[in-house]
Amino acid sequence: VSMRREVEGLRQLLQDQLSSLAWNDRLRREPVRARVLRDLSELGLASDVARGLTERIPPGTAGGEAWRLALALLMKHVPTVDDGLLTKGGTFAVVGPTGVGKTTTIAKLAARYALMHGARDVALVSLDHYRIGARDQLLTFARILGVPMHVAANARELSGVLASLADRKLVLIDTAGMSPRDDRLAAQFATLAVPAARIRTLLAIAGNSEHLALD
Repeated sequence: VSMRREVEGLRQLLQDQLSSLAWNDRLRREPVRARVLRDLSELGLASDVARGLTERIPPGTAGGEAWRLALALLMKHVPTVDDGLLTKGGTFAVVGPTGVGKTTTIAKLAARYALMHGARDVALVSLDHYRIGARDQLLTFARILGVPMHVAANARELSGVLASLADRKLVLIDTAGMSPRDDRLAAQFATLAVPAARIRTLLAIAGNSEHLALD
């Protein structure tokens, strides 16, 4: 049994090497595909994913069109999950590092929910008392959507705000962007620890993050 496994392992290794040699030779003959593969790899995609997308590009496709096709294929195959946020509602805090689009994501979710169920059921809350600009941005979104926006600086204030919004079916909480090493991060999570509110946390990350960073 052990020898059979070793033989199978060697056979698989040989097949992989032959396949890799054939693929490399193919790329040498098709520079456009080679360039697309390189660019996809530089985006941080896993090698098998980048190769699979590249293989689906028809031979002879021009450079610019090949790249657009690769991106379209990538978008088509990115899995998405509907966990009921836009149908069942709830209280959600969007967390993540600075610059990933937490506030904009909240605005989009609020807008979609308002279109489906009405603005009367939506409310926004900001915990970002570090950056006035971020809070003003959320307030602008709230005014455009016609929904209330509240500010809370600690768990006690957040508890009071959420209690006043008990009749709202969807409450979205915007948080300050911080790195994992930021000393204020623990305090922010402590603010979200409101047992009666049943706050669910959503992590916002950049869509072009390397796949190793997503694990």
